[in-house]
Amino acid sequence: MQEVYSKLWGKNSKGENIFIYTLENKYLKVEILNLGALIKKIEVKTKNKGNKNVVISYERIEDYEKNPAYIGAIIGRNSGRIKNGLLKIEDKEFCLEKNNGNNNLHGGINSISHKIWEVEIKKDRLSCKIKSAHLENGFPGNVEINVDYILKDNELILEYHAKTDIKTYINLTNHSYFNLSADDKLIYDDILEINADKLIKIDKDSLPYELMDLKNTIFDFRQTKKIQDFFKTEDEQKRLANNGIDHAYILNQSEKSPIIIYNEKSGIKMEVKTDNPAVVVYTANYFEDIGLKKHSGICFETQEAPNLFENENLNIRPFFTDSNHDYKRYTKLIFSEIE
Repeated sequence: MQEVYSKLWGKNSKGENIFIYTLENKYLKVEILNLGALIKKIEVKTKNKGNKNVVISYERIEDYEKNPAYIGAIIGRNSGRIKNGLLKIEDKEFCLEKNNGNNNLHGGINSISHKIWEVEIKKDRLSCKIKSAHLENGFPGNVEINVDYILKDNELILEYHAKTDIKTYINLTNHSYFNLSADDKLIYDDILEINADKLIKIDKDSLPYELMDLKNTIFDFRQTKKIQDFFKTEDEQKRLANNGIDHAYILNQSEKSPIIIYNEKSGIKMEVKTDNPAVVVYTANYFEDIGLKKHSGICFETQEAPNLFENENLNIRPFFTDSNHDYKRYTKLIFSEIE
């Protein structure tokens, strides 16, 4: 049996109503806000160890209203950084809002992650919708974005859909920070596997710019290992990410789940499946700046290769959406218990 319901949480500083929408069955309880269409809670119901919320959450509306780390939010129109805030589409150039040094980050200031979405409760899902006007934060096209949250047994499915009236660039993701530990410690004891042979190196401004083979590097998670093993060794790319991971992994195309993470003490396991070609893995390297514990969560930002990255050998190139070709992506989070 599945329940879908809502309740008024309160008002933000603008006097707008903030609602908590809940999807719940015998496996999971998921809370979504109409602010940023963000995930407030994913509670995994275990057989013998009680219920565990596996995402970093705030307890106050004002924290979600500010939300500098985009905790739980839908990110767009762009995920990650675009160098110099410059978007080139055919023979036209669009100057995007620069909100991260000289670059555009996560769509700019007051992007869709910090706005109120329209949410419709349906039988098997929450349908979250928002419109972004032509040249909002510099992005071309009048765009309608729809993100559906679907609960199916032990799976939480995110379906992304967007359509535009003129050719534009759209790259959406969710920015939830996961921590599967039994006692809310740091992520070091979580065990991670990523089915990827390469990632994109970053420069001093955290801009992705060049492919790197993962063989014989600390970033190689093709064989499962504790996240703490990564932090035991110094590395220049690790240093550039403020002593962590903030890199786009290029996912291998196979039937195997591209991402698996679990914690032996809590017994909780999560698999991530997606039709996106890349995932930015981010280990909350700047959480101390917002009063939270550094490395207390890990993001899996499934998306297009960031920074409009191109590579002909791996067939990586930006995907542009137009009036005849909608943007469609999905990400599936599958939760289970290990023995």
